[in-house]
Amino acid sequence: MKAATTAGLFYAIQSLRQILPSSLEDTPLQNKRIQLPHLYIKDVPQYSWRGTMVDIARSFFGLEYLKSHVDRMALYKMNRLHLHLTDDQGWRIEIKSKPALTNVGSKGAVENGRYGYLTQKQYLELQDYALARNIVIVPEIDMPGHIYSALVAYPELNCEEYSNIEPKMATPPELFTGTKVGWSKLCLTKPEIYNFVSKVIGEISTITHGPWIHIGGDEIKDDLYETFVVKADSIVQHHGKTSIGWEEVTKAKVSNSLISQQWHGKVESLVDVKVIESICTSFYFDHANIPGQEKTNNWCKKSGVTLEEVYSYSSSNKNVIGLEAPVWTEFVWDDSSLDNRFWPRTIAVAELAWNHDAPRDYREFSGRLQQHQDRLQRMGVNYFPAEELSWKENQNTRIKADVFRGFIPESFKRTTLLNL
Repeated sequence: MKAATTAGLFYAIQSLRQILPSSLEDTPLQNKRIQLPHLYIKDVPQYSWRGTMVDIARSFFGLEYLKSHVDRMALYKMNRLHLHLTDDQGWRIEIKSKPALTNVGSKGAVENGRYGYLTQKQYLELQDYALARNIVIVPEIDMPGHIYSALVAYPELNCEEYSNIEPKMATPPELFTGTKVGWSKLCLTKPEIYNFVSKVIGEISTITHGPWIHIGGDEIKDDLYETFVVKADSIVQHHGKTSIGWEEVTKAKVSNSLISQQWHGKVESLVDVKVIESICTSFYFDHANIPGQEKTNNWCKKSGVTLEEVYSYSSSNKNVIGLEAPVWTEFVWDDSSLDNRFWPRTIAVAELAWNHDAPRDYREFSGRLQQHQDRLQRMGVNYFPAEELSWKENQNTRIKADVFRGFIPESFKRTTLLNL
């Protein structure tokens, strides 16, 4: 094997893993004859951003699940894990200068969901684990809306008589367990909110290895919204990071370094910036795998997002740097359900992001994908049993066959991996 970087060599090994029988990952190799086909592969990814997003704010998913998700992403040569850390229902990352965010704000969750938070030690451990697999963690602190968990923790961030909370789905000290969005925001007329934002962004920047901080910015109406977004972007830059925001932030004259994450593609941007495409009709995997699937969202597309619809996605936007598939967890409360939403649709995203311009034939792709059922079973993935793949439900989700599981190379140095 030859590669220009260590990341390239790692991806070459993942390609080799996919060619070899999955049984080799959980059985001794002594006295086994392994025969490889004679082949030549020259492989280069089209997009630099090949990601998934896990919403751990509505329902909490902890360190061990996130490590397993990283392992699965790595097999399919994905390299960005976006963590939606904060929302109305819960605050999921320890901020030592603002301890009430977790002492109070982490206690909530969506109804039937799980609560909790990542300590800074766990967050750092997860990043090192991911970077050893050439995956960069991207933290999101959603603001100025989707912020009720912080408003409960620090009521001084509210306006008088809670005029910033409308309609009043909850008021401090109540926690919020519902699924409605677009009703809470920081009191943008208070200059002191920027001290809060700077403290939080400064601390999350200090403990984040990667170059990006996601500032959210979606689903809010306020006369001071554009002013806030510009200041928040400036604060991120001040702390040495690059901002990412949901596409609404480009209604303001943010910096040209900011990256816009498009989820509906309808915002008329005032700035010419790089773009991550997460268009909900193709990549929101909290939506059903097939029409009628229970406990799924349907607000963006009532029929859901099928595997074929994911694979059929195309883009002509010259500013696109990659694709990302989110799962929002209003109705995803446990590990098995999150697996079910991600897999096998995430494999289609991985292929699109790696080789977007290649001629595509869904029948040919699904034929190749059929061979991955055994591999996902052995990795303990509770995948969706897609009928067109002739897959059956995985009865062995406790099996964790993965040669890279838990592995950190002795020579690991995070500084060599951050330009992925």
